[in-house]
Amino acid sequence: HCETDPGDAQGAPHSAPPEEADPVVDPVTLTFKADTMGITFTDLRVTAVDAGFQAHRLGVQPGWVAVQLNGRDIQGGLEGMLAARVRAMEAAPTFTVTFDRSPPRNRALQKNSIMSMLAPDDAAPGKKIQAKAPNGAIVTLEIPAGVGPGQWFCVDVSNIM
Repeated sequence: HCETDPGDAQGAPHSAPPEEADPVVDPVTLTFKADTMGITFTDLRVTAVDAGFQAHRLGVQPGWVAVQLNGRDIQGGLEGMLAARVRAMEAAPTFTVTFDRSPPRNRALQKNSIMSMLAPDDAAPGKKIQAKAPNGAIVTLEIPAGVGPGQWFCVDVSNIM
């Protein structure tokens, strides 16, 4: 798998596929009272949980993403969620929030803009290939020296993202 050390960032070859860095975790639906939740959001992602408040007692974790409120998909980002929450609090003493608990795939790799690639069947050092970067952009990469067909290698895409 790709580590975030400079050797791998330069394209060190690997014979096995990278390990899954983040497991798939089922969403969780939690019931909140019509009171302060104790969550700081950036967009719909939880960035902080305040000790002593509902979210902390319910086990909410930074990195979770709010995806539904009272069983309905959240529309309009954070502003849409806040508006829906106000309506829900006016209508009942409790409301539910469903969180996607799956962390972003390969968080460390995304943070450092390192991605792993499987060299195609016609790979040769210096050959240019196209790939999808962690941010979704299509990038052109060069097969590093020492990498042949079917080998895994790592590429630093920070300078092209």
